[in-house]
Amino acid sequence: MNYKTTDGMVLECVCGQYVLIATLEARKTCPYITKINEDSAYIWKMLESKCTFDEMRRKTEKDYEISPEEAEETLRAFLDSLIKKGYVTEK
Repeated sequence: MNYKTTDGMVLECVCGQYVLIATLEARKTCPYITKINEDSAYIWKMLESKCTFDEMRRKTEKDYEISPEEAEETLRAFLDSLIKKGYVTEK
């Protein structure tokens, strides 16, 4: 399964805090601003670079030294929350 960020969504780091900001058309359907942590920003950056779910899982597993199951569970939980807010869609 692959995911796509909603057009107009921007990740910014403000005073050391990561926020997702809805701009342009995204403002019509998404919450305007959402604070996320550094780990979530790490996943968002992979989404922006158009990584597949499997690529994200392998990279998360390697970079965080966790099991494939834990990487998958973590990714799915965050991606599901992004989908509910309209920030991401499944392709």
